[in-house]
Amino acid sequence: MSEEEYYISIAESYLQTLSDMNDESLAAMQESDDAGSALVALNWSSMQGELGDFEEVTSVEVSTEGQNLILLAHAKYEEVEDTTDVEVTFTFTLQSTSMVLSNIEWEVEYPMSTLLQRAGLNTVMGLAVVFVALAFLTFVIGKLHLISDFVEGKEKKEEKPAPQIQTAPVQEAQETVPEEEELTDDLELVAVIAAAIAASENKSPEGFVVRSIRKANKRNWRNA
Repeated sequence: MSEEEYYISIAESYLQTLSDMNDESLAAMQESDDAGSALVALNWSSMQGELGDFEEVTSVEVSTEGQNLILLAHAKYEEVEDTTDVEVTFTFTLQSTSMVLSNIEWEVEYPMSTLLQRAGLNTVMGLAVVFVALAFLTFVIGKLHLISDFVEGKEKKEEKPAPQIQTAPVQEAQETVPEEEELTDDLELVAVIAAAIAASENKSPEGFVVRSIRKANKRNWRNA
């Protein structure tokens, strides 16, 4: 077995084990006292839905950084197209006689066509959300008058009509002003009238007193 095949087998063993684990096993692994195992389980849980089941490792690249061995594997997953490159980076801590896994990270490099398709889909979804929000706001604003009408109607029902005070019509007292008799102060005229009356009665004019003089209606004279 060549060195590349050896590292491919190691990578496939880890990736297949993680792919076969159920949710309960992953949750238990995340709560493990081993910091490396807990970190690996957390990273895989975040990528499992996007990648799907593991299929194979096509190639590996090995490098060292200080006390760490870096294994870069190119893998294939069920939910990812063949044109998409999935890079899985294994970090091992080198010890005297063995190496201990400390972390596994996944990175998906989608082709430009897929990125543009996702960007277009996100744009359409964003515009749809904005349109729905504007339509909802327009509907709410159009119905605001119903709230004001309801409040005004409720206030009118609560208002009690003020008692109406009926005032009796005041009858204006009409003062009857007696017509003042037109008196004539002409003493000579009074004397003549008194003498005429006394002559018609065959009496002395001294017994007559003229208290008022009124104008006679001409029509009565004509009728007479």
